[in-house]
Amino acid sequence: MDTSDYDDVCWLGDLNWDINRNSGFSTTMSRFTERLGLVSVWNKFPVGYTHIHTDFSSTSTIDHFLVNPRL
Repeated sequence: MDTSDYDDVCWLGDLNWDINRNSGFSTTMSRFTERLGLVSVWNKFPVGYTHIHTDFSSTSTIDHFLVNPRL
């Protein structure tokens, strides 16, 4: 993305990234998306979780839809 011209960006997927966790991976992903100027659609349309553990008691948000602010 740093070397290409584009109008808008929509990055989505099962990133296995829970933004609320305090881990190296979570910090790296947060910095990466901030550097690219991407924001989560969950900021505007909150969800409780996108994944539930097999124990049916643990949940997390690991699926993401990230877009540039114009979108």
